[in-house]
Amino acid sequence: MKDINFAMTGPLETASTAIESPTPSPWASPTDAAQVSTFDGEVDGNDYSELDRSPTLAEQDHEPEIRRMLAQEQVHTFMNEEGQTALHLAAKQDAYLTLDVLSRGVDINIRNVNGETPLMCAVNAENIDTVTLLLKNHADVNAVDDQHATCLHFAAMKDESGSITRLLLRRNPDIETMDNIGLTPLFLAAFEGNDAVVRQLLEFGAEPEAKESDGFSALHYACMQANHVFMSRILDKRGPDFEAFYEFLMYGLPANSSHSTISKRRAQIVDSLLAHNADVHASSKGLTPLHISAATAQEQLVNILLSNSASSTGVPVITAYWGLTPETVDLLLTRGANVSTTDCRWNKPALTWTAEIGSPATLKVLLSHGASVHHQDTQGSSALHYAGANARNESIALLLDAGANPNLLDSGGNTPLVRLASGRRFYLAGRWWNPLAAERKEAATLLLGAGCDASVKDMHGNLAVHYAAGNGYRGVLEAIEMAGGDLELLDGSGRTAVEWAKEKGEMEVVSVLKRKRMVRGAGGGAGEAGVQ
Repeated sequence: MKDINFAMTGPLETASTAIESPTPSPWASPTDAAQVSTFDGEVDGNDYSELDRSPTLAEQDHEPEIRRMLAQEQVHTFMNEEGQTALHLAAKQDAYLTLDVLSRGVDINIRNVNGETPLMCAVNAENIDTVTLLLKNHADVNAVDDQHATCLHFAAMKDESGSITRLLLRRNPDIETMDNIGLTPLFLAAFEGNDAVVRQLLEFGAEPEAKESDGFSALHYACMQANHVFMSRILDKRGPDFEAFYEFLMYGLPANSSHSTISKRRAQIVDSLLAHNADVHASSKGLTPLHISAATAQEQLVNILLSNSASSTGVPVITAYWGLTPETVDLLLTRGANVSTTDCRWNKPALTWTAEIGSPATLKVLLSHGASVHHQDTQGSSALHYAGANARNESIALLLDAGANPNLLDSGGNTPLVRLASGRRFYLAGRWWNPLAAERKEAATLLLGAGCDASVKDMHGNLAVHYAAGNGYRGVLEAIEMAGGDLELLDGSGRTAVEWAKEKGEMEVVSVLKRKRMVRGAGGGAGEAGVQ
């Protein structure tokens, strides 16, 4: 964890991949190993009679290769092309083959190309029978591989049931051994959301307040999502990257963190760590466990930490949309969370993101805590620009009531009305949006009613009437007309709204505008029932 931008990037990548070595194990079944065990789980027994049976089925059958390797002259040290010995392959498959290979006099602690012992391979494959057999034959539980990881590190990553960890702990291993990036098994289990292993390690005496090299505790790790790239984006020192949540499936994260199994496990881990006196205020690089939980929008963790008196000072609420209720946002801000923190990509604060996506309840909370309606992002856009462009009408009304300027220009010279008229179907927050015609009309009515000037041209010399005509937004045109706007104004190239509509193939709009032109020419005024 050097260079924390977020500094987790390098170490978490290693933590999430290195422990999988040797080569990814296609035979490592995700099923609960305890359910298929033929042993009674008592390490110190000596009855191997149960092994006089057919080998356990594995996803990949290594027995033919093992038999060929056992026929080699250097059977005790011979490795295949992947750098595995017969005993390593057997340990990955089942106890029957493992006992057979051991009977040939092979060293029980022999290392493969990655420095791993057969016990590590058995743990990684979640073969509890093989783990039991190797432990009965005095396999070294404190051996370390080339990454300085022990079998407990492997268990922390894989042993969801905790059955294998329980067996390992009966051999009194060193539970504070750090791998080559300074992580103990407790850190890895917390990061992976492996609550069963965390509980056992704590009961065995693991240090809950230990810090790794960058000052992060196991409680910090428990509050993270188990993907180092995602975490590096969310905990960027410039501010959370709101858009990291768009690719949650790519990162293997749950779509709804509040109700996922892994989130419930993380909540149990946080409870366990706090029950063992983990420091809820632990901070490194300005990041506390609460900061991480809020930035990753993990509602359960936020509430647990707040109930344990965690300080909200400086905590961001930008990503609230992804999992924090308005009530939780209010509590965070009441206790000192930062309503003005901006994201690392667009310099948008929570108010802007909330207005853009459309969460009026949260918007009210942010406004009540002093969020600025005048903030402009890197594109010069305010919260009202985004709410207007997306026809978030409740948000538009709230922002206008709070004093938002309907004539504020973004860097392209656009008012919120121009953004509304020029906007089309758009992708936001992981889904496609396309406001209804009635919603666009209502948005235009709200903006114009607050004094938005429909005669303001953007940097290209175009007005809202031109964009609305070209997009076929008849309701927006009607709202402009009803507010006294001129539908005949020319763009920077001297074209009318009728010409825009004709060029874009919006012939209904062409007909409506031409009829209005004829009525005006005949002295009929602007009162004709018009566009819908």
